This record gives sequence, structure tokens and C-alpha cells, in this order.
Amino acid sequence: MASEPNQSRSDLVARLGLGPATVSTQVRRLIDMGILREGAAQILGSGRPRVPLEVVPDAGRVVGVGINPGQATVATVGLDGAALEVTTVEVSTNSPRELSRALGRHVRRLVEQDAAADWWGLSVAISGVISADATRVAISVVHGWRDLGLASMLQADSGMDTFLVNDIGALAYRELFRTGAENPADFMLVSLGYGVGMAVVRDHHILSGQKGASTEIGHVSVDPLGPPCPCGNTGCLQVLVGLGDLMKSISRSTGREAASAQDLAELAAAAPRAGAIMDRAGYWLGRAVGGACTMTGLSTVLLTGQSLPLWPALQTSFQAGLGETSPTMAIPPALQVREWDASAEAIGAASLMIARRVNL
Repeated sequence: MASEPNQSRSDLVARLGLGPATVSTQVRRLIDMGILREGAAQILGSGRPRVPLEVVPDAGRVVGVGINPGQATVATVGLDGAALEVTTVEVSTNSPRELSRALGRHVRRLVEQDAAADWWGLSVAISGVISADATRVAISVVHGWRDLGLASMLQADSGMDTFLVNDIGALAYRELFRTGAENPADFMLVSLGYGVGMAVVRDHHILSGQKGASTEIGHVSVDPLGPPCPCGNTGCLQVLVGLGDLMKSISRSTGREAASAQDLAELAAAAPRAGAIMDRAGYWLGRAVGGACTMTGLSTVLLTGQSLPLWPALQTSFQAGLGETSPTMAIPPALQVREWDASAEAIGAASLMIARRVNL
């Protein structure tokens, strides 16, 4: 309803493939909750008037957070999934306790500024495997966390109901319901940043796998002769393509420091050694994505993430690797680059909490 507004009950029946009685029951429930409202009836013929429905965006507020090394992005989101305010908080993931306190203080200030609003809760997107009850980080290689009860810390520090989500799942959810965008029903989302993740979406549903670990393509070993990974494996995609790992590799190779993806892109264009490292990264990424496409039968691949400035340096070798591992597909993989911004994970996390709250 947020991404495709002004649909009627009959539109929803056709769109969702559900029975009229089921749709009517759920619409009535959401209207009673104050989440949906009916627009003016439209008389289009001799039948029943068409009654459009719309989300009531200010019926609730959710705080979404995306955590990356050194910084957290915080978004206040209405029930239509639109960000009302986006801010950043400098944090250190080396100390989860201090991170929780800093975020808790920030969230309390947001609530104080709009105390009359109905605040639904806090949803936090994190790179790693999240427990089934959405309260613990089972493992995050990017942040160096294992079995961390972060939700209880944040709930105590912020005073808000808190749950955790995987960052790639949050990004996929945002793509599914991005207003004004063409939203495919079936796709694979690949995100490149400090972590490397993949979400598989089938018929508008994110396939999370057992214990929510289906996004961890970054810890598939693609090069058995590659460098060791903090997860304990060797030659993982993470240590070949992860933003932090690329920064370290190129710094060692060229003697030049890079502080951002844009810095790396400039080095790749100017320094042959840096370009060679990018070629290797793109090739292994392409092979991994092609293999995943062949296994799942999905041909639409959406590429996003903090490392998008590197795409021109990765693209040629990526396509070579992709072609080598997807030759049997009836429909060859088609790649779409989706714009990324710092608020994407935070907005996606908030959208997931909204869906959870209304049991969608």
C-alpha cells in the first residue's frame, strides 16, 4: 500500500492473489488500527463504487538504524516507509556497550522532540547472522561480534522496543517496497560494502534460510588459495571484495592509503597494481553471483551498497566471471545497479519493523 498507493480492495485481490473475504478482513483490521484510511468513493460504472485506500503515515513512528564501522545512520520513518529525518552518529563497534549508550541517547532525544507521536520501536540493521528471535547477533565478522545480546542493551538504553535485522534483508525489503520504483517480484540483491551480502527474493518474499543465514555469500570460499578470513575459512568473497579488505590490500600493494570507496576507485584507475586487485575482486564476485543465479534460477540481479563507486573498476572482470558460471541459464543474468545512500539500511530496517508490527 505504501509503494503502490490508492489501491482498492479489488485491486489488492488481483495484486496479492488472495480471496476477497481475506482482503476485506485484513483491510478492516488495518483501518481499525488507524493504519489505513478510505478515500472518496469513485463511481466508474454501474457496479459498486471504487474506494481507494491509503496508508496513514503519521499514525506511528519507527526508528531505523544502520550500523557500519565508525558510524551509525539513524532514520525516523513514518508508516508509509518514508524517512522524516535522517541523522548520523559517530560510534565505535569495538565497544558494543558504548555503541548502545550512544545510540540510546540519540534515540531518546528524537522521542523527546516529538513526544506526542506514537513511537512503535527501534529496528537495527547489522551485518551478520541474527538470531531467530531478533535479539542477538549470532556472528558478525565485520564487527567482530559473537553471540551478542545487543537488542536488550539498546532497549534498556533507548527505552524503546528493539529488534535486530540483517542489513542485507533490510536493503531487500526497501527495494521491495520503494515508492515510485519498479519493484520486481523475483530478484537477487547483492550488496557491496564492508560486508558482502546477498538476498534472494521470490514472489515478493525474502528467503532467509535456517537461522537467517542465507545472506552470507561473503563467507563462501571462492579461492582456496586466497587469504584467510576472520570467519576461519580461506579465500572468502569477503576478504577479496569487502571494502575494508580492499583498502588494506591496495594500501599494502601500492603504499598509498585509501579512506573511502571513491579513493579506491581513483587508485584503481591510476595504479596498475590497484587495478589488478580490482580485476581479481570483480572476477571472483562475478563467479559467485553467476553460481548463485544458476542454483536459484533467478536472472534479475540488483547491485547496491557502499562500494558502488568501485563498480567501473570491477565491471569488466565481473561480467567475465558471471558468464563462466551461468552458461546453462535459459535467461542470462541481467544486472541493474541501484543507487545506494547511507539511509538505505536504516529505512529498510524500519520498514521491516512496521511489517512485523502489523503482522504482514
